Amino acid sequence: MFRKTVINLTWQYSILLIGLVGLFSVSIYYYMNRTFASNYESNITSDLQHSDLEHSSIRQRDIHNTVDEGLDELQAGLLIADALVVLIIPIVSYQMARRALRPIQVSYETQQRFVDDASHELRTPLSIIQGELELALRRPRSPEHYQASIAASLTETKALSDLVASLLLLARGKADQVTAQFQPLNVYQLMTRSVRATRTAAPDVASRIHLNTPTNLTVMGSSALLEQAIKNLIDNAVKYSAVDTPITVAATSHNADIIITVTDQGIGMTDEEIRATSRRFWRAEAARNSPGHGLGLALVRQIIKLHNGRIDIKSTVGKGTTVTLVVPQANPHHS
Repeated sequence: MFRKTVINLTWQYSILLIGLVGLFSVSIYYYMNRTFASNYESNITSDLQHSDLEHSSIRQRDIHNTVDEGLDELQAGLLIADALVVLIIPIVSYQMARRALRPIQVSYETQQRFVDDASHELRTPLSIIQGELELALRRPRSPEHYQASIAASLTETKALSDLVASLLLLARGKADQVTAQFQPLNVYQLMTRSVRATRTAAPDVASRIHLNTPTNLTVMGSSALLEQAIKNLIDNAVKYSAVDTPITVAATSHNADIIITVTDQGIGMTDEEIRATSRRFWRAEAARNSPGHGLGLALVRQIIKLHNGRIDIKSTVGKGTTVTLVVPQANPHHS
């Protein structure tokens, strides 16, 4: 698709540029021709006024020959230059077309990969729900079996709902209306709500999560998005660490930034895996059997980018991971 477009653009660029060069060459030739002819006539008139006829005739012949030779040389030079241009322009045009289309191609390929991955991830829970419902309807079953089928379908429906919500957040990541709704937020309240959401969803891990943050820190942003980012980090820490290990959620201020950290003592990641966390739907080998879609850290990165912040991941395999979010503090007059 893009190769054909590049070739078409190359032809268009080439025809346009060759036409312009040809027009420029013809203009130069005719301009010089008229200039020489005008000077030639002036010299003839001057010679007729100040010289005898024989001397004037010889001089006219010399000037005429000189003009013809000059125009012939100019014509030859222009033809050689145009021939070189005709050879060079298609190459230059091809490179220009490739460079012009490269950002579009990268964006298109990224979008295609995203759509393909999203389609796959959406298909999995839908297939499970469909299978459970078809199995339940195949023949009469006990109430317990129906209850189990409904429970399984409900679990997959919740997972599907979370996935769709994540995809929507990623899709609107560049929307101006998101940043237009930023407001001053208390960091302690943000983190408390995020921790509470995780504890509510998984009561058995409540005692593992330790919150350590001052109550007077403020940040400018979206409450829903920042809570989502912090919750994603806590959820990852819960998933990929042992049930008897602590998870620390902390916040401090440094210069004009708020620094939020989530630390676990879990399976950890290699440097290569850390670099891969920016890819949507990517999951580490050790995490393949854990629930999730591989969107958590991609979402966090997108959210923090919207807040003009940055994310840093430090991890050691077998010892744990610390994820640090750095976002600008709210201005004092906003607090």
